[in-house]
Amino acid sequence: MAKRILAIVGMLTALTVMLARCAVALAEPLVTLNGQPDAVPVSFSPNGKWLASGGEDGVISLWDLSKNKRIKTFQLPKEGWCYLLSLTFSPDSKTLASAGGDGNIRLWDVASGKELAALAHIPVKSQEKFTLGVFSAEFSPDGKTLASAGDEGGIKLWDVDAKKLSLAFGESCNRVWCAAFSPDGKRVAAGGRDSAFDFWDVEKKSKIAVRKSEDHSLTAVAFSPNGETIAAGNWDGNVRLFNATTGENLPPFRGQSDAIIECVSFSPDGKALASVSYGGRIKVWHVPDGKIISDALTAGDSIHKRPISFSPDGKTLAVGYSHRLIELWDFPTLKSAKSLSPEAGTDITPASP
Repeated sequence: MAKRILAIVGMLTALTVMLARCAVALAEPLVTLNGQPDAVPVSFSPNGKWLASGGEDGVISLWDLSKNKRIKTFQLPKEGWCYLLSLTFSPDSKTLASAGGDGNIRLWDVASGKELAALAHIPVKSQEKFTLGVFSAEFSPDGKTLASAGDEGGIKLWDVDAKKLSLAFGESCNRVWCAAFSPDGKRVAAGGRDSAFDFWDVEKKSKIAVRKSEDHSLTAVAFSPNGETIAAGNWDGNVRLFNATTGENLPPFRGQSDAIIECVSFSPDGKALASVSYGGRIKVWHVPDGKIISDALTAGDSIHKRPISFSPDGKTLAVGYSHRLIELWDFPTLKSAKSLSPEAGTDITPASP
């Protein structure tokens, strides 16, 4: 009798899990953009016109969001490790910064596709030692400074106009996965392999706070639009929250415990926080109470950092992953409105060399 009861309980548990997975699977992307080999990073232009995506082949694609078509490609030098890990537009949408396996941050003119500069975050002599490259690059709100984080640890700040290094700090940090500017550009938050959340005052060139994350690496970081809160993705599958002024720990958002959090992103109005996990699950929390308001699965597993990004109007979520697809999800429903066929996304106009 006991064995029969255990068997029934097991069947009911399995059925519950299956039904939950089926419910999540009903959510489908608004648009699927096909044509980017092994797409990983994605970034919306602040003017809302374009989406940039990158791949392991070192090709950056620029997509026209009004037509959902690829209109331009930028090619990184093919020698060495050319895979891409980070893409970000300048605030005026005129410049695109890319970063990845070759240890450089490259600046591109969006209109012409020409490379403007290659900033060596990891010196050439050290690139064989720090083989994973540059994980994160982000413009300051005024577009004058670029922050980068990489395999060798520490944060570097670059003068965009002069195209040279202006400040480096946190060199003792062990492999920094992510970095982000505060909305006023006065602070930089970073997280990495040593389980520490580090928080710097850029003007004073001093560390504001350090917080440990329960022996789990911090994989992603983002400031809320009002600059009051910092969200950090974690290897334990939860999103940690910190006071952006003091660095004080706030109650975390839980619910992504199935896998590593790979990216976090606040909606433009600051009322929602989206995360995507290694297993491909998108969760969106209401801010500040942490209630889950949306839940969906992306189309496939990722073997690389999977980014997630809100469009400037807050109506779309973009997710890139390593199976040649970029998914655009309607927000907040995470439901499908239309689908783009692979053929419609493969019109390419090569950028100027």
